[in-house]
Amino acid sequence: MPLDDSPTHDTPEVLIALIDDDPAPEHLLAAVAAQSGFRCRVWRLNSRDTLQLLTQATAEDTPRLVLLEWKLAGTEPLRLIEQLKTGFDRRIPVIVFAAWENKDDVAAAYDVQANCWVVKPASPDEYARTVAQILHFWLRDVRLPVPMLNRARAGS
Repeated sequence: MPLDDSPTHDTPEVLIALIDDDPAPEHLLAAVAAQSGFRCRVWRLNSRDTLQLLTQATAEDTPRLVLLEWKLAGTEPLRLIEQLKTGFDRRIPVIVFAAWENKDDVAAAYDVQANCWVVKPASPDEYARTVAQILHFWLRDVRLPVPMLNRARAGS
């Protein structure tokens, strides 16, 4: 018998930062999160606004997970990952969620401390299943430290 994973009031709410110029994945991510038993707020950030919004985040508004589309208009994804890992909280997982897999891009993403690279499935059902697996792994199975703003920001 399947377990009921629907969120309850006892389920803590988590914030997920979705960095994607396309607004469509935001609604699917929120729906999959709810169906998977998570109470999530999703911040869809475009590449231009990401660092400004994240650097202004309070401890309560610090995402537990960042999903990053590799192809962003006018943005170098490697630089963005570096900035997230050095200018924000480096312990927050950054998941590259791309429509393809290029070994050089994958290696470069890991070199700048991306936590993993996941290829987006083309089918909506597979996409939803993959997102659910990502959420279960990073938000339920993995033990992460409580998000903490970088010490450099704490002193400002």
